[in-house]
Amino acid sequence: MADMYKAQVTFLYCYRLIPVNEEVEMLPLRKDIEATATNQFHEMERKFMKSTTVPYRFIAEVGFFASRIEQFIRKTPVELLVIGNSMVDNFNEYKDQSFEQFLSTSKVPIVIAPKGIDDFITIESNWNKS
Repeated sequence: MADMYKAQVTFLYCYRLIPVNEEVEMLPLRKDIEATATNQFHEMERKFMKSTTVPYRFIAEVGFFASRIEQFIRKTPVELLVIGNSMVDNFNEYKDQSFEQFLSTSKVPIVIAPKGIDDFITIESNWNKS
């Protein structure tokens, strides 16, 4: 779909920065979390994005999932938001906001990607080739 509309895709990775104990320094913890997320993104990139011409980027940000999305949408022109089904429950952590409340106040269309999205991507890419 991004290819059809000549759109850029942004992969927004949000995480909470909570030290395990007082002895853990925050900067190394943050670097570790972001390095792990970046490595996981590169693995997904190798698996799914190697043949795409769609421009994309990966951004890691500290904070509540709903808060980071809201801020990103305010600062960046967003035409469509795609959220993994497994992330829907994370909305309850921020301001006691349910996902339904987030949906009702969102200014952009939202698609919820089901679990097993890698199967969908494979089918989608085969369908586009015909």
